[in-house]
Amino acid sequence: MTIEELHFEVKRLFNKNNNKHRIGLTDLEIDQALNAGINDYVDTFASGVNRKNVDVGFEVNSRMLSMLDTLVLSYPEIPIINFRNGRAQFPKDFRLYVSSLITVKCDNKLIDIEPDIIQHAEYNSQDYHTNNSLKFRNIKAVIRNNSMYQDFPDSSLKLTYIKQPKKVCIGTYGPSPTTERPNPVGNLPKVQTDLPENFHYLIPRFAVNELFRIYNLQSEFQLNQTSF
Repeated sequence: MTIEELHFEVKRLFNKNNNKHRIGLTDLEIDQALNAGINDYVDTFASGVNRKNVDVGFEVNSRMLSMLDTLVLSYPEIPIINFRNGRAQFPKDFRLYVSSLITVKCDNKLIDIEPDIIQHAEYNSQDYHTNNSLKFRNIKAVIRNNSMYQDFPDSSLKLTYIKQPKKVCIGTYGPSPTTERPNPVGNLPKVQTDLPENFHYLIPRFAVNELFRIYNLQSEFQLNQTSF
């Protein structure tokens, strides 16, 4: 769907499920709802948990990366990341971790080992140091502040991750005033969603769920979910 089609579908679903209240939505409000809905979409299918109880038409009980394939990046699409002082900084567009391989030197050759991701509190425990062994192809690692930490020197990271989705914009309004630009001129550029085309129809459902939350109409939305 184009951004215009997404706007139309949000208005249609919102009015269909909101029979008692006719609220005129601005383009800015719809874009904000779409972007909140896109974030909920990503979190839902990346985690495999439908926390917002959005009616997507099927059960979500496990991670579904096929719903996010345009956002999933990995080596060789992204370059190898070198560890510096035990830390590998993730790319700026990093959103969620999927998997990785750490390349280390063992017996004068380079090997790839999938790290065992542990909680930060376990990092300095006795079990951590006991089980962290190249001999047994076991590397413990911690993910914190968009970085990975581990102890083996001269190592590098091949990362697979979900990137931040684009913030959509229909391009009919300007930027918000700031102290530096109190009177901005012109409209923001139009931006289309970069979620997979086959699942665009789900985005308005997440967006409408957000609108009902904003306008405190959640109970009505829950009653009318089956009418999607």
